[in-house]
Amino acid sequence: MKLQNRPEDIEALKPEYQEYFHAIRQRIPADRVICDPVRRYAYGVDASLYSITPQIVVQARSIDEVSFLVQEARKRILEEKERGKLILIASHYPEDIQSLCDEVYWMKNGYVLPSKENK
Repeated sequence: MKLQNRPEDIEALKPEYQEYFHAIRQRIPADRVICDPVRRYAYGVDASLYSITPQIVVQARSIDEVSFLVQEARKRILEEKERGKLILIASHYPEDIQSLCDEVYWMKNGYVLPSKENK
């Protein structure tokens, strides 16, 4: 028995997540794009340890799918930035951070470096 997202689970997502869900579904089969609360929780347990509640969980099975998901996420981040929303990103890839952010703060050993060192 294949589990499927119920229409009410998709409708319960915020509009921006619904758009992302439908964009993902154009390239990734429905059984690997998860938005129902129980399976989201089960697959997102690691994220929940960091106080993050995933809205959509995707089981990517190739580097092409991962690349597609990253491109879609980047596009959505830039759209939110254009709307003037504050976006906080943590990453180990400085090129991505610098291309997406107006201000960048570097951390070392768990501490934010003084402003002059953040340039």
